[in-house]
Amino acid sequence: MSFLNKLTALIPFGKKEETICEQFISSGFANSLREPGPRLVQDLAQSYLTFYEVKGVLDDWVIFEEIGTGKDWKIHRINEPFEREAKPGDVWYARFLGGCENGYIYTAPYIFPSEETAYHEFFKAMVTQKNIFARYTKEGLSEEEIFRRSCKESVRYWV
Repeated sequence: MSFLNKLTALIPFGKKEETICEQFISSGFANSLREPGPRLVQDLAQSYLTFYEVKGVLDDWVIFEEIGTGKDWKIHRINEPFEREAKPGDVWYARFLGGCENGYIYTAPYIFPSEETAYHEFFKAMVTQKNIFARYTKEGLSEEEIFRRSCKESVRYWV
């Protein structure tokens, strides 16, 4: 799946403001899949693009901290060029699947190297995301759901 297709699958649209994956689940078609299909579709629907700081690079894992929540993510290394060059302190704008203890990278990251000082785009994006986050707090949702929705909506500003 191309990067553009992956992004369009993330963008909520329509009257219900659902992604393509969320619409697939609510249509009932996901129930006809055999395992692990339903679980994988649910993982995809729950995932989002956001900012992560590289905390450690191990032989089989890259350890990240999600900026905005402070949640740690343990992501499998699959020998992609961008992960071979990962360094602690780098900030990645990426999408992970599979949970924070056993995740995988779903999209190639946009990387802000730790030695660069040009983080102005990063901070602009974080301000935009915080504005979206503030709007969702009025709906009485859990913090995790607010963060997930704000990340999904902020992807429009990156496209």
